[in-house]
Amino acid sequence: MSPGSFTAVGIDIDPYENEAVVLKHQSGNGFTGLYAVSPPEMTKELTDEFGVGIISPASAPMVLICSNGSVTRLGSGVKSAEVLGQEILARC
Repeated sequence: MSPGSFTAVGIDIDPYENEAVVLKHQSGNGFTGLYAVSPPEMTKELTDEFGVGIISPASAPMVLICSNGSVTRLGSGVKSAEVLGQEILARC
């Protein structure tokens, strides 16, 4: 898999947080990457599609969206770069 062949986006689903809170958390912890705040409608759509576990930070939920339009919820738990690469290659 070549660099730049995928994009990861962290999505904050806390209804009491906003972009400023996310940016402060991101910079305060040295996190790089893309982050977004989920509007309530998006959070509802995620739970309708994948169940309430998709909004449980403790389970490290992740959805893989491929360029061909396929969408898959990956298993719970933190995933290594190697595992993510394998998932992308196998599913996309």
